[in-house]
Amino acid sequence: IREKMMRLREAFIETRGKDKRLVRLMSESYSAFVLVFRGALHLRAGLEVPKHDAGVVDAFAEWAGLDAAPMHQVESIKHGRGRGDRSLFDSYYKQLSKAVEFIDGFVHQK
Repeated sequence: IREKMMRLREAFIETRGKDKRLVRLMSESYSAFVLVFRGALHLRAGLEVPKHDAGVVDAFAEWAGLDAAPMHQVESIKHGRGRGDRSLFDSYYKQLSKAVEFIDGFVHQK
């Protein structure tokens, strides 16, 4: 997950803060992070993993104490039902950063 975050940071720099490019970046990164969340949920004993991405985001966010709203906004954009900007990217990135810390803590507890 740290590698995915590093790639996201690098790609952010390449967007030069342009909203259209940020929207594409968030949309393209969303599925990769959902896969990580799905895997983490699977590793957690006794937790059923939802089939749909939105359910995975909700379950992981609840478990990890994250705000799922920015991720849901990105999912909407990915499906052509929303708009995004730098503010959304900042919120999305902040929640993903918290997810990294949570997963690191979870892995080290095992």
